[in-house]
Amino acid sequence: MQPNGDLRPVTRSQTNPDRGKPRNTVARANPNGKKKLKATRIENSAVFSSGRSNSDHAQSTKLSSGSNHSAGENTAPPLLPEGPDDSDDPLNALRSKRRELALQADDALHDNCRIHVRTDSYSCMEIKDILESLNCDMMQLAALISDKLKFKHAHVKTLDGLAELYDAAKNVQAILGRRVTELLIRRITKDMQSIVVQAVIQSVLAKTCQRLIQCWSISYEEHKFFVTSYKKFRKTSSFETTAQWRAATRGIVKYGPQSDATRDFALGELINNLLDVLRIAGWKNSAPKENIQRMFGVRIRELIELTIKVDRAIMEGALSQDLHLFMPGHDDIYDPSTMVDINQGPNAVVSDGKVAVCVNIGLKLGEKPKDEGDNKDLEASASRPKVLLKANVVLDATLVI
Repeated sequence: MQPNGDLRPVTRSQTNPDRGKPRNTVARANPNGKKKLKATRIENSAVFSSGRSNSDHAQSTKLSSGSNHSAGENTAPPLLPEGPDDSDDPLNALRSKRRELALQADDALHDNCRIHVRTDSYSCMEIKDILESLNCDMMQLAALISDKLKFKHAHVKTLDGLAELYDAAKNVQAILGRRVTELLIRRITKDMQSIVVQAVIQSVLAKTCQRLIQCWSISYEEHKFFVTSYKKFRKTSSFETTAQWRAATRGIVKYGPQSDATRDFALGELINNLLDVLRIAGWKNSAPKENIQRMFGVRIRELIELTIKVDRAIMEGALSQDLHLFMPGHDDIYDPSTMVDINQGPNAVVSDGKVAVCVNIGLKLGEKPKDEGDNKDLEASASRPKVLLKANVVLDATLVI
């Protein structure tokens, strides 16, 4: 029925006046050549009372914003679908992941630099105090051994015993010199023997601990390699760079996985050198090594820990200072600027006295070169040391040699 009262039926063109016009929809071509319209969500499918038919063009659509439109509005979907959010884009996610990994790598690089570029852990005075503790422990252990053990004149009845005595004498001679070694073998008074034995034991302990500190590895071949490399490195690099390399290398080679082996090696060296002194001094025992470990093993291990502490403090903990351990050798002329005669005191003046044995470890502070890599300055720095701790010595006159 027409709105004006006409009884003629309503035609399709009258119900949809936009028929024949192009629709505002997105079409896609299918393999059959036909166009397939994009489906829309129907919000209201009711037929209005005006008699209009249910047509696809009278449906209301819901936009991506979520607002509802009436069925009479001509609201088509957008020509292009909205793109995904940046968070859903796999390329953006990949870029974010790469940025995150790059930041992590940068942080790791800075952390690595902070680990390897070390600073001083000990001052010179702290290292001096630790070294004095080591020297004091060596003196106490030497006094304890000389008081507790009994020594008689070495009398050998077999060739094997003579061979052992000969090997022990050769080792002690290499450490302390010929005259002190012969003095241990001679028949001397009991009082003099006590003085000589204690001085020699203390000197052997000090020499062994100094050698343990100065070695780079328990392997002699590795030690020679690192000593040579360190000397070359010092000639071509600054003191600070060389000290950093030294600290890192020794921390890995000597006190890394080899830490237990280093302690065992130190224990063996101290006990073997001590036994050589005791043999030629006249101490006899059926199981010397086992008994020495039983009687003095705890004190010797404490000595080893103090030695390691001094080693790591100087070689790894004092990187801005050029510290050196020193012990005057036998037959050196007495120098009051670096030595102390333990029998006459630090103020004694001896003109031409010779050193019989050195009984503790001294400490020097060398001057760093002003121009990095200058060999002349490196040589000059060794000639201008500052003595932080003097070495205690026993002179020939004291032992009546």
